[in-house]
Formats: sequence, C-alpha cells, structure tokens
Amino acid sequence: MKKKSLRQLIFYKYYTQYQNGHGQSRHKDKQEGLDMSRIYSTRTYETYRQQGRRFADWCASQNIKTLKAARAAVPLYLSKMIESGNYSAWTISTAAAALGKLFQVDYRTFGVELPKRRRADITRSRLTTDNDKHISDSRREGYARLLRCVGLRRREAEKVRGTDLFVRDG
Repeated sequence: MKKKSLRQLIFYKYYTQYQNGHGQSRHKDKQEGLDMSRIYSTRTYETYRQQGRRFADWCASQNIKTLKAARAAVPLYLSKMIESGNYSAWTISTAAAALGKLFQVDYRTFGVELPKRRRADITRSRLTTDNDKHISDSRREGYARLLRCVGLRRREAEKVRGTDLFVRDG
C-alpha cells in the first residue's frame, strides 16, 4: 500500500470533518465542544480545501512531508504570507482559520499576529469586468455611493422596482 502524500492527508482530514459536520447542528456541537473537529458548510469545506492545497504545496517546497512537521511549520507559513505582501488580511485570516480547523486548534495558538482587516483595503475587480464596460466611471461612482448609503448590494439593487419606492414625510 502506497503512503499518502501530505496533500492527500490534508484533503482526507477536511473531508472527514465535513462528513462529520454536514447536516449537524453547529449550535449543539459548540455547546458540547465538538465544533473544532467538524466542518458544517459545503462552501467552508471548499474554501478550507483550497487553503489546504496551498499549504500542502508550500510544505512540499519546504520538504515537509508529515502532518506533525506541517503543524510545526504553520507559524512560519503564515508569517511568510504576511511578509510577502501578496495576500490580503482576509486571505491570511482564512488560511489561519483553515489550518486551525485542520489541526483542530484555535488559530490564535499559532502565535502569529494576523494583520487587521480594514474595509478601506478591499479591492473589487482588480481588472475591468464585463459589468464595468457599459457604464462610465462617474456614473458607476454615483451608483456605488447611492448603494452604500441605502445599504444594498448590486444584486439586491437590480431587483428594486419603482413600485418598491415611496416618499416619507413629504
């Protein structure tokens, strides 16, 4: 029988956690202290698996082959992500959460100070998208300002009709 690669071991751990948690009550599991060993959402499973693949690739480049050695390398991995400047605070936080779930510990136990997540740092559509081509920059900024003021997302605003609007106090 062939020995499993680190990537396969990571994928298997996430899959097992997903199988154990999918369809279960997260609230009940939190009360019983089981939530660190389970993944409840399909989207979370997919995200953590992607982060696990990235971590496994990094471990391979560092010649790390066991889960025990990988666990010890997590602080270095997160520090390298921060130092590189190529990752947003959100991506680094997601990686820390995914690795915490993998090793069934709180991500704060890794001892790495994660960068603060600030709304001003969010970059949407780093490149021009099809949604951006039909509207001028000044008009798009006006729409964006309006949506921020009323608290709607673009998909929500697309569903608003004239009959949904009313004048309050005059």
